[in-house]
Amino acid sequence: MMRHLNNKTYNYITIIIVGLLTQVIAFNLDYSGAGMAAIIVVWLPLFFCVITLLLYFLTHLAIKKYNWIVSIFGILFTIYITIGIALTDFKI
Repeated sequence: MMRHLNNKTYNYITIIIVGLLTQVIAFNLDYSGAGMAAIIVVWLPLFFCVITLLLYFLTHLAIKKYNWIVSIFGILFTIYITIGIALTDFKI
């Protein structure tokens, strides 16, 4: 089990898949009342996935054993952001 958690390839693929899924969810929401802010809000899940990938890469260089924790926190935070965006009512 720990061998799969510490595998760099599995973590990168998982972060990318979660990023794509949350981005699809963010693109399919109704932003009719958001105006120009919708441009920023739509790209937030992808932005946090890129930040997670960068943090995972940096921790993989420094710490070899428990860097999968960064990917778990990044994935959960990205899902949390996407749920927050989905539950927000952008109507005026």
